Amino acid sequence: DTSSGDFLVTGDAVNVSARLQQGATPGEILTSERTVNAARNAFLFGEERQLQAKGKSKPLRVFPLIGPSVKRHIERPPFVGRHADMLQLTELRERMQEERRPQFASLVAPAGTGKTRLVEEFLASIDARDDFKIAYARCIPYGQTLTFWPLRGLLTDLLGGEPDKAIVQSVFVKSGYHADDATRLADIVLTTLGSENESKTDETESSQTQENKPAQALSNLPIPGVPGTGNISLQSLNNTLASLKQALTNFPANQTNAGKAVPGFRINSWLKQAGLDALDTVIQSVVNAPDDATNEQRLETLGKRLEERGKAMGETIRENVYRSLREGLPTQSRATNRESIYAAWRLLIEALATQSPHILIFEDLHYASDNLLDLVEHLIHPRTAAPLLVIALSRPELLTRRPSWSTHPNFTTITLQPLDDEQTHELIARAGQSIPESVRDQIAARSGGNPFFALELLHAFSEHNSSESPDVPLPDTIYAAILARMDLLTPQERGVLQVASIAGRAFHIELLNDIMEHYSEQEIRAALDELIARDMLTQIDDNTYDFRHILLRDVAYNTLSRAERIRLHSKIAFWLETFAATHLDTYIELIAYHYSEALQLARQSAVPSELPFKKENAVLILARAGVVAGHVGSYVAATKYLQLAIDIAPEAERTSLYEQLGDSVLSGSISAESYRKALQCWRTTDEKKPETGVRLLRKVLMSTRMTRVPYPQTELDALRQEALALIEVTGDQDERRRILVSACFDSQFQNAYQRLSLESTMNRIRDITREAITYFEQQGNQEALSEALHGYGELSMLLGNVQDAFESAQRRLTIPDLPEKEWANAVNMIATQYLYDCDFENCIHYAHTIFSQLKPGQPLANLYRVATRLAQAAFFVGRWEEVEKVRPQLDEMRELIKMDSFAVADLSDGYIALLWIALARQERPRIDELATIIRNDAVPLGADFLSYVEAQVADDLHKLPEHGVRGNDSLFVPCFLFLLEHGKPVYPELAKLIREAASMYKVYSVLGDISLALEQENNNLLAQTIERAETNQFVVHAARMRIVLAQRTGDRSQLERARPVLQRLGDTMHLRKLEEVEQEINMVEHVSENLG
Repeated sequence: DTSSGDFLVTGDAVNVSARLQQGATPGEILTSERTVNAARNAFLFGEERQLQAKGKSKPLRVFPLIGPSVKRHIERPPFVGRHADMLQLTELRERMQEERRPQFASLVAPAGTGKTRLVEEFLASIDARDDFKIAYARCIPYGQTLTFWPLRGLLTDLLGGEPDKAIVQSVFVKSGYHADDATRLADIVLTTLGSENESKTDETESSQTQENKPAQALSNLPIPGVPGTGNISLQSLNNTLASLKQALTNFPANQTNAGKAVPGFRINSWLKQAGLDALDTVIQSVVNAPDDATNEQRLETLGKRLEERGKAMGETIRENVYRSLREGLPTQSRATNRESIYAAWRLLIEALATQSPHILIFEDLHYASDNLLDLVEHLIHPRTAAPLLVIALSRPELLTRRPSWSTHPNFTTITLQPLDDEQTHELIARAGQSIPESVRDQIAARSGGNPFFALELLHAFSEHNSSESPDVPLPDTIYAAILARMDLLTPQERGVLQVASIAGRAFHIELLNDIMEHYSEQEIRAALDELIARDMLTQIDDNTYDFRHILLRDVAYNTLSRAERIRLHSKIAFWLETFAATHLDTYIELIAYHYSEALQLARQSAVPSELPFKKENAVLILARAGVVAGHVGSYVAATKYLQLAIDIAPEAERTSLYEQLGDSVLSGSISAESYRKALQCWRTTDEKKPETGVRLLRKVLMSTRMTRVPYPQTELDALRQEALALIEVTGDQDERRRILVSACFDSQFQNAYQRLSLESTMNRIRDITREAITYFEQQGNQEALSEALHGYGELSMLLGNVQDAFESAQRRLTIPDLPEKEWANAVNMIATQYLYDCDFENCIHYAHTIFSQLKPGQPLANLYRVATRLAQAAFFVGRWEEVEKVRPQLDEMRELIKMDSFAVADLSDGYIALLWIALARQERPRIDELATIIRNDAVPLGADFLSYVEAQVADDLHKLPEHGVRGNDSLFVPCFLFLLEHGKPVYPELAKLIREAASMYKVYSVLGDISLALEQENNNLLAQTIERAETNQFVVHAARMRIVLAQRTGDRSQLERARPVLQRLGDTMHLRKLEEVEQEINMVEHVSENLG
């Protein structure tokens, strides 16, 4: 009867429901098999019964409902197959325990193949008595933009609670580290998470500077519209509001009676009983309800007003964040060396694993940033001495990003294969759902052995087919299967998935409450429960949830329009700013990611749309994220965020942003280019502050100090004159002297051919720098003092005043709190001075001393010249085993400094020494390997250097350039040795240079004398110069030159003196040459005897 609102409902579902109702006993609820499959994780059911139903050919399988489960049961998918893979993981675990060395297992397979499920079974198989500690690092889909984000969860698991400086320190102290080293390492570890400032001790809090302003500014905030709340701590308010929320949920029902107030009950007394009396004055001023209002009315009003004030307070918090960033963003980042971070984490995990064996699991590692991949590789370095198993779950594309991993001895790649047909059928059968055999066959065939796809097809069939008919079409792809399941969701369930997909993999219900403001928390929780029941989400704790599989997140994200993505990314950024206001740096990269995604999506729009945030606020966040990323050594991320800030910033702000980029990135070429762009921006601004211009000009000029960034001399001179003119206005004498000192590092002095004609200029600059050293020492300007001592030592070395250079480097090492890179530069110079003074034994001893005295976590990479000088010196004196031992250090350094092409090129000296040994021993595979490394790395050293490498590998003088070789000292010594050991004097132009430079470096003097003897064809002089070379520790070269001398003179005694040296070294190449010369001498003697 439509007039009365009645209508008829028919169909199979109604029929089944009626039969269930009829078959149930009084008070009993009967459920169908399909209902049980959907609700088994949240409810308990009795034994199966058979129920005959009208219209059904077979009895229905029904189950009585017992009631809700005390705790929701999380049922994992069935585990099928993978026996061989389990054995491999077990073998690696046993090997790690036995050898107490790290092992790395890379589980590689497409999405849905069962990597996570395999690891769960593997962990479940471990005997609890073995006391293994398990820690997870979960990489999120946009992880390549977040440098070290997954390490937060990893450290929480490792420590068994939230990261805390005192706990991290205690780990190091328990492992035998000195208290100072433990403090320093703990600071580095927490810096990686953006938590350093929050971890300062009381003693250091008073000395904190601008970098802590965001937290300081947000420590006490007024609540909008609430008088007298300016002194309420934000943390205290957050805690109190959380307690209020809990108290409201527990508000006793018997306190109200049909909407009327219960006599004697007052909200303020209830607040006091609930421990919320701190909010009493706030509540009274907010609610301001009439005296006759019921308690329910008061509570309703309270809820509405608090919601209004909460939104207003969020706006206030964010405005305070932006204001503090505008006022407090530091001009110069205290950048932390990446190598220090890698070393500190390796030592922390080693310390923990020494106490008990550890298994670290990196989920979805293919999403990780390059810096995190570098750190993972560093964790399992051969120097790590602890039982540690690292398991990485990734898709095949990771192997493309890191092809070298498969070559490491403790790396094992386990490639998961698809399940075969029999295993797929077993998986479907064990999933606990009754489906027709024909459908089971279709699922097995269509899934292609992918377990996740098979289960999604099973879910799709069950959810779309209430009658279990085999005629329901199955989706063709995983994406289509998930999409088909999403189509069955309610709007709020679908909305939850979509919002969560923007957040990432794991998400908090408070985020959903804030973003999905049109739904109540009760509705959101109901949607979450349903999504868990549908096996789409899992619950981590009371308020945190996770996608069951990353593919579910990916599909949900792809269902959003570009406009919706922009809106949601922006809203999540707002929520994070409020949530993380007092510990902003911890979440700054995550906030910046959401802003950057919104900006990039907006750029891709065909029709420009207005952004839901102010660009000036996004600039502040992005710039801060760039500075923080640079602080932890993530120069790629620092460049990305600061460049994005520059792109959307007004012209007036770009000078500062480019300067911040230069300060945040230690890579020479990027830093130098950023300073140049900052200078260009400054020149175009209306307000050209001379102080800013001088500072930028100095940074551009000084960018040649630590790297080989080339600048034309005319440009350097013009920049210096511009700076000095500005200083006439500012009168800054510190800057004037620093500008003058910058001339010490001009690239013209690095060219050996040019610098001999510039000797008077170099001496004049050296005198100016000596005066600057005295001035900066008196002023206490330690940074400028180190620059000046560096410049003085550099020019002294180039002018041949080795002792002055040595003393200036030693003085730099006495400067208090000398930055890491400055210290490394000084010790690199000392090692170089030993080498060029032919003091090879002391060079070796000094290098070993430096390496042995490195503090825990101190970076190795900055000492690349110490390592190369050690390799060269050990080769010259015939201690080739020392050269071989330095190879792992060279390889590690090369990987760590790969972003700086000029620094990597400097490592070529060390690899050349290794190449010499491989050539001497005729080890063809190693020759090819080392030659390839040098060819790839030495490009910045110039074409002549590469020509020398080809000539050396081919042992062919004709491959050297016809004009001779030009360039720097890295080329001259190898080229001298190559020519001389072939019995050829060096090129005339080069010979002239050597003679003029002989007073500067003893190494040039020794080799120059041998060349002169060859040039004059004076064998007596050649014999004397060879003796001098041997006296000056050129043991190998002297032995090889004796072969040349014997060939020229027929003197067998020279061969006999050379033979034991070459035999001891295994110098096959020159032993063969020795035998050839010996045969020539025999032949000449034989002919002479016959003629006689």
